[in-house]
Amino acid sequence: QRRELGLAGILHLNHQLRPAAANDEAFCGALAARLGLPYFSHREDVATRARAERRSVEDAARAARYEFFERARVRFGADAIALGHTRDDQAETFLLRLLRGSGSRGLASMYPRFGHLVRPLIDCRRSELKSYLASRELLFVHDQSNDDVTIPRNRVRAELLPLLEGRFNPSVVDVLADQAELARDEHQFLEGAVDEIWERVVRREGTT
Repeated sequence: QRRELGLAGILHLNHQLRPAAANDEAFCGALAARLGLPYFSHREDVATRARAERRSVEDAARAARYEFFERARVRFGADAIALGHTRDDQAETFLLRLLRGSGSRGLASMYPRFGHLVRPLIDCRRSELKSYLASRELLFVHDQSNDDVTIPRNRVRAELLPLLEGRFNPSVVDVLADQAELARDEHQFLEGAVDEIWERVVRREGTT
């Protein structure tokens, strides 16, 4: 299976934000060992970084992850880093950006591939993924920080999306994820159109 998928290894970043974080790190290490895959992990004090850089914990954590992903990719000599975002994550991202106010670029949300990052599960519902794991008797870890509704994404997941599903549209996750794809297509079309006419409509200084 490793050969078929071309897997180079498993990686895990410990943000050191929760008491259970060390257990999650150990779980990933054990999973890598069970699958016979190389394992690369790193610990970063994200809370201290956020204070030092005067940014939110969420923003500091995101920056730490992307830096770690690139180090891991180079270490493994990998073409890409596969992330586990699902269709539900895409719907949440779309809602968050809509509420904040975004154009097509922001509403495009998460790309199936962006640089060296790939999201092979982006069209899979979270419930489908859990059902698959259960059918194979595969264990997974619940990130306890996802229960903290003071974090906007978690509040959207725990409060807003269930309200929209129950009171407005039971298929709202699919609707929102589809809208993200439409926004992505629109943004890419506009970017391509701009690139196509750029040389024809822009006059460089010193040219006639």
